[in-house]
Amino acid sequence: MLKEDSTVLTGGQRLADHRNGTLSVAQAAKGDQGWYHCEVIGGQGEKAMGSLYVRVVERPVINPFIFGDELMEGMRTMVVCTVLAGESPINILWLKDSMPLLHSEHRDGVHVTNLGEFASSLTIPSVSRYHAGNYTCLVASGAAQASYTAIMNVKGKIMGCIIKQGGSLLIDVKCNAE
Repeated sequence: MLKEDSTVLTGGQRLADHRNGTLSVAQAAKGDQGWYHCEVIGGQGEKAMGSLYVRVVERPVINPFIFGDELMEGMRTMVVCTVLAGESPINILWLKDSMPLLHSEHRDGVHVTNLGEFASSLTIPSVSRYHAGNYTCLVASGAAQASYTAIMNVKGKIMGCIIKQGGSLLIDVKCNAE
């Protein structure tokens, strides 16, 4: 017989009481947290009892972020990774193409800044084609973690065009891009 705070638990879609005394809880939620008690009565009337406190760790929830579709070299961009739910303490880490970007690192013009316990910003004051890639916000909270990835595409910059007008309707355009 399994009890939670003196309530007898019965099987259902989320609970499974196995013959070996194991209780399985599928898709555990905060409401499942608490003391669980087990009492077994043997064939001869002997009793065995045990108690266990179950702590449910809530998985972090990240607010989605995006980079602009029209980012061109020389523009600036900033995204914020905000954790909407999850238990403290929360650790936020940024990755670019699966490689960590350290906080306060100014390597390659990428700035990562903590904005309190639940948010972190990634700023690039002058975007270049080398900044294009997959940027991931990885959040760890206790035993649970979550991540969100956004793709940054950077359009090249047109450096100059030479237009030559020839005969009646012949136009020759040559442009250079970085």
